[in-house]
Amino acid sequence: MRKLLPFIAALFTTYFAQAQESTNFGVVGGANFSNWTGANVGGTKSKAGYHVGAFLDYKFSAFASFRPEIQLSNKGFKTEGEGDAILRAQVNYIDIPVLFRVNAIGLFFEGGPTISYKISSRLKITEGDSKISTPLNGLKRVDIGYAAGLGYELPAGIGIGLRYNGGLSKLPRKSEAKVYNSNVQLSLSYILIRK
Repeated sequence: MRKLLPFIAALFTTYFAQAQESTNFGVVGGANFSNWTGANVGGTKSKAGYHVGAFLDYKFSAFASFRPEIQLSNKGFKTEGEGDAILRAQVNYIDIPVLFRVNAIGLFFEGGPTISYKISSRLKITEGDSKISTPLNGLKRVDIGYAAGLGYELPAGIGIGLRYNGGLSKLPRKSEAKVYNSNVQLSLSYILIRK
């Protein structure tokens, strides 16, 4: 047993040394399809937006990695007003997903918590040729949520992913209304630096 312990220690040391060398840095961006959901929401529709950001991918084995990201993400919803008016809530967040990934020959599955910080919010009303933009007040600054997704990454470092972001924090600041962020992301990613 005593002779076996140094061998196991050497094996783990080699394993973690190799794992520490496998750190990738890259960029990610794509489309958002966002809405507000909950018991107090009615008549809203999914709105197209965008996300763009960067990531670090810490591979601690050939099959698993830890991936924190930071993104600028445009969320919100759209709905129909009176006549032909269209209302769009444009809410911009800094999103920080902290994901655990399982990799299998290019195919990956991911999930983990997210924290979002609101940096701006406006309500845009379009009616014919008329466009009005007003501040959208009363929303909390911080939204805690979760993310889950899947995708495929080529050996060259180009990846495509589909991810769902769900909010767990109620959005109204001074109300008990159950309104939450709901967002589907279609992303392209590219690894810029491998270590």
